[in-house]
Amino acid sequence: MSEHVVGSLYEPGYESWDAGCFFEMTGEKCTLGLFWLDVTDKDVENVAHGEGTFGLWYSNDGDVYFLSRFGQDPWADSVFSVWQMPEEKRIRPAKSLGRHRVGLEVVLVDAETGIVRAVRQTLLSVSFSRKLCNSVARQYSDRYIASWSEEDFQERCRKVYREYPEPSDILRAPGCILCQASSSRNGDAEDGGD
Repeated sequence: MSEHVVGSLYEPGYESWDAGCFFEMTGEKCTLGLFWLDVTDKDVENVAHGEGTFGLWYSNDGDVYFLSRFGQDPWADSVFSVWQMPEEKRIRPAKSLGRHRVGLEVVLVDAETGIVRAVRQTLLSVSFSRKLCNSVARQYSDRYIASWSEEDFQERCRKVYREYPEPSDILRAPGCILCQASSSRNGDAEDGGD
């Protein structure tokens, strides 16, 4: 069950957000926040019920790039490191998932108002779930922790974005994998208004 409700604020007290795409993983709970400007009814329908595709790339530096696309919209990406999250949210995912599929909650938010416009629960494929959990678990390694600083992380991101300036460019990075979203009969969307 989602903690986010269509028609309510994404987070109480915050009525606007920077536009962007933000991924986070706590244990095996994943959230993809889409903070978009000028959200249309078509955007709401695409995110809640349309075709969704996700990409995952684990960089040589150990950072996780999570990519997403809904319908024919352009690709979006979010770089993730557990060390950017508050300590209480840093929960290491399981190392061995067997045939387990990780769930992903996608939340579309109108960045100008902070209002949730769509929520979608989907399951990631077994192979995608495994790679995601293993990639995030590696961020708990002594090597990654020793290399961690916010400044170094930002510099690594700038370096990656120089090589792959658009999210769709990351798709050609060695080791990047894709996953189709499971059909969304359980997506929730705000009724029209645009």
